Amino acid sequence: MTTVTSKLQTMGLVQKTQDNIDRRRISLAITEKGKELLRRLAPYQREINDVEFSCLTKEQFQLLSTIMENLIECGDKAVALQRYKSTIKDDSKVA
Repeated sequence: MTTVTSKLQTMGLVQKTQDNIDRRRISLAITEKGKELLRRLAPYQREINDVEFSCLTKEQFQLLSTIMENLIECGDKAVALQRYKSTIKDDSKVA
């Protein structure tokens, strides 16, 4: 992951920012150059996605989309909990 993101950063496609609290955490943001490349890629990706999801009915795809949205929301909550826990003292280690 580090190698790939470093290459993307070198290419000017992403910007890496280190977390102030936990220096091991890195946030990635897409640069304007990266956004432009994604915009140009969109028609190609749309065609690929049409083939990839063609085996699903409209209803199945909508259900999949809902499940993915829920997983993303839960993932955001899990990351928030992880960040919170990394900032508090672990009292279970105190004897």
